[in-house]
Amino acid sequence: MRWYVKSAIQNAMAMLPDAVAWPLYYQLQRNFGELKNPRFDMRFRAAADIAGALATHHDGIAGKTLLEVGTGRSVDVPMVLWLLGAGRVITVDLTHLLRAEIVDQSIRYLIDGWDEFRPLFAPHVDEALLDARFEALTLEARGGVGEADLPRLLRRLDIDYRSPADASRLDLPDGSVDAHFSFVVLQHVPRREILAILREGRRVLKPDGRMIHVANTGDHFAHVDPSLSPLHFLRYSERQWNLIAGNPFMYQNRMRADDYYQVFREAGLELVHSDELIDDQALADRRAGIPLHPDFRGREPERDAVIRFATVLCRDDAEASS
Repeated sequence: MRWYVKSAIQNAMAMLPDAVAWPLYYQLQRNFGELKNPRFDMRFRAAADIAGALATHHDGIAGKTLLEVGTGRSVDVPMVLWLLGAGRVITVDLTHLLRAEIVDQSIRYLIDGWDEFRPLFAPHVDEALLDARFEALTLEARGGVGEADLPRLLRRLDIDYRSPADASRLDLPDGSVDAHFSFVVLQHVPRREILAILREGRRVLKPDGRMIHVANTGDHFAHVDPSLSPLHFLRYSERQWNLIAGNPFMYQNRMRADDYYQVFREAGLELVHSDELIDDQALADRRAGIPLHPDFRGREPERDAVIRFATVLCRDDAEASS
C-alpha cells in the first residue's frame, strides 16, 4: 500500500464520531492491517527482555508490582511478565482498546508455540513457577476467552487493566510500583504529554525502582510502503505533518532518540542503560542528503538513524544506579 493511501484512510476515519471510527478502524486493521496477523511473538520477546533488563539493572520482577503505559488491543506483555513471576501488573490506556478475541488469539499462539517460547522464558524465572503458571493459564483459557470471560482472566493473571486512564494522572500512591514501562508507545505521544507521563511515573515509582521504555522512532508509513525511507517524515514541517498524520490512528511525534533522553532528564530521571538500533537504510539516506525540514537539521546522521531504542532509567535521586 502507498503511504498516502493509508494516510487518507486514517484521516477519513478521524472525521467520524469516535463511537463509529474506532470500531470501524479495528475491523480495517483486523482484515487488512497489522491485526490480521498480529506479531505476538515480538511482544512476548519484549516481555522477556524487560524481565531480563530488570534482573540486570535492578533485582528482577519476582513478586513485584509493575506499571505498563499503553495497553493496546491485548495484554501480551503483562501476561508474559506474570508467567515470569511478577506479582501484579497494572496496565493503563487512555482509550479502551482491549479486545477479548485478540487476547484469546494471543493465548492460543503462546500455547501452540510453547516449545519455542519456554526456553526463551526459562532463564528469567524459577522453572517450576513458570510451568505452574502456564498450566493455570491454559486451564483458565481452555474454553476460549470472550468479552464476558476477560475480567476473570485478568484477575487470575494479576493484571489490573485501567481504561480510560490517564498515565499522567494516576490513582496510585507515591512510591507504589517497582517498575514503570512501555513498549513502542511513546512515539505516538506528544512531547509535553510524555514529560507529564514520566513525571507522574517518577512519582509512583519506588525510590529504587526502574523504568524501561522502548520506542520505535522511524516513520511508520515505511512499514507499509517499502519505497519510503525510515526518515521520510523528517522532511515535513509540523503543520504539514499534522495534516498527513495528525490523527489518533497514526500520530507520531518524530522525536529522535536524543530528544527522548532530554525529556527523561527533564522528568527527573537518570539514564542507566540504553540499547540503540541504527538502521542501515536510514543512515545511508541521511548521508546521501535526504531532504530534511529545518526543524530537523543540525544533527549527526548516526543520531538521526537511531530508529529504535530500549532504555533503563532510575529516579535521579536514587541512591545508586547499576
